[in-house]
Amino acid sequence: PALSARLFSASIPDCYKGGEGNDGRKGNAVKLGGFVLLGLVAMALLAGSVLPAPAGAAKCLTCEGEGEVEAQFLTIEIVGRGSVGNGTTTYCENTTTGTKSCEVELAEGKKVTLTAAGGFEYVFQGWSGDCSGSGSCEVTMTVPKSVTATFSNPPPAAPTITSPTAGQVFERTAEEPITVTFNGSGDSTVVSYRCSLDVISLGTFCSAPFWTTPKLSAGKHTVYVWAEDGGGNLTGPTSRSFEVAIKAPPTEEGSGGETPGTGGTPGTGGTTTTTPTLTETPLPKIAARLVAKSRLDGDATVFSKLALKALPAGAKVLATCKGRGCPFKRKQPKAKAGAADLSAPFAGRELAAGALIVFNLTAPGMLAQTIEIKTRAGKAPRVTRS
Repeated sequence: PALSARLFSASIPDCYKGGEGNDGRKGNAVKLGGFVLLGLVAMALLAGSVLPAPAGAAKCLTCEGEGEVEAQFLTIEIVGRGSVGNGTTTYCENTTTGTKSCEVELAEGKKVTLTAAGGFEYVFQGWSGDCSGSGSCEVTMTVPKSVTATFSNPPPAAPTITSPTAGQVFERTAEEPITVTFNGSGDSTVVSYRCSLDVISLGTFCSAPFWTTPKLSAGKHTVYVWAEDGGGNLTGPTSRSFEVAIKAPPTEEGSGGETPGTGGTPGTGGTTTTTPTLTETPLPKIAARLVAKSRLDGDATVFSKLALKALPAGAKVLATCKGRGCPFKRKQPKAKAGAADLSAPFAGRELAAGALIVFNLTAPGMLAQTIEIKTRAGKAPRVTRS
């Protein structure tokens, strides 16, 4: 028993330090009389139990050092998509466009360097609260701290129209289109452009550096060009105003070099060539049929079927997809036997709410058609045609 007592007492951890022992002094190990200790050890060995903690001893936080280590809380609020962390450790992440709050427990006195990283299509704007500026921020947890990181999704840079020039006059003998030339915005996030004539609406998809207008009547006109990024953000439109003047073609008077008129009297019986009146036959519009089957998975949308039917001969399809979960940004599927199927790229892909799929359809001798599919949280996608 004496040998067992010595072995057992040697293995007693120093985890009762920091509490008030039987000797009434804090920070000292609890002392027990030799005979009491031997008796307790013997009883413990015989009963197969462990040595009980003596009365008055306090539990310590760790077995290292004296006393308990207190903690302080760091509250992190994130506005917009982004994350805040310390080194490789992420303290808080927001994957929505709203606001998220997290609480992190840190040891009192600990210094941490907070860094912010923007989420999909979002850019860090700056700190507020116990941090400021737009760089990294060091906080020391002597007291509870609170910081706010703000992220935004800014629109891309606007394109520049180089032709026509402001106020330029185009002289025509009939209604004809003109070519609008514009430079890309130079912003790497831009994935597409939209062009419109005389109306501030999104109009049709167009590609830098050229866009051909419809046939223009006489008078003043204005063209508008937008740039769009992968998140669906649009610039304010760049505009340019100009004028079209339609003049009748010159007429041919007289015949064979003779003086106009009959019997030498000018102005009577002369021969005049007139310009025939042009009548335009309106072009038919593409009327493709969309076949889409989808299901909701939480707020996400999963397409099991996505195809276009009834495409005219020679039709070309440009498909774009913007938003979280898109399998591509831009794709030109081939139309076969009047159909174009994009089910395979979207199979199993979860598209977040707000994702936008656009089909821009063109065909020789026909007006273009645009079909837009926008996913919604908890609802079936919205389809619009123009």
